[in-house]
Amino acid sequence: MTEQTHSLPDVFVNAHTARSFPPGELDTNLLAEVWDEIKFGPTAFNSTPLRLLVVSPAQRQRLVERVMEGNQDRVAEAPLSVVLAYDAALADEMAERGLRAAEMVRSNAEKIARENAWLQFGYLVVALRARGLGVGPMTGIDAAGIKEEFLADSSWVPFAVLNIGLPDTAASRRAPRPEARTVIAEV
Repeated sequence: MTEQTHSLPDVFVNAHTARSFPPGELDTNLLAEVWDEIKFGPTAFNSTPLRLLVVSPAQRQRLVERVMEGNQDRVAEAPLSVVLAYDAALADEMAERGLRAAEMVRSNAEKIARENAWLQFGYLVVALRARGLGVGPMTGIDAAGIKEEFLADSSWVPFAVLNIGLPDTAASRRAPRPEARTVIAEV
């Protein structure tokens, strides 16, 4: 299940946001494998601000209470639920890696971290789908509550939750998307 065997249509067109998953567990080592690939995706200043907090089944109820009501069952039942965060101490982390850009980033580190963590979030979703997994991203969360509950003593700032599992073959119907002619302009 960890091999990349899916085409672009499988990853973008045929995959749907996962709202439910068949029963089963996922090995959390999968996230390390995926991270070791997506960390090379383009980001500003070669920053890698995305942080992943895997919430174990034993701690899941604490997370369930901090997502929108409509998502609570989804989080409770997902094989794997991950809090996505950015590292507000990005400049320090970059300096530790010896990146010269660390000082350029320092004055605007939180904005750069937040924006590039979102970019890496997209890479994560695509990489997981390329492995044939279903993903259910959620931004309807109590980010401050998650920070207080799980990351109070950390520089990590939560911004989303991602459920991961095998895709449910009974996926819901896809919502319409805009046509290219309505979203592409030329000057």
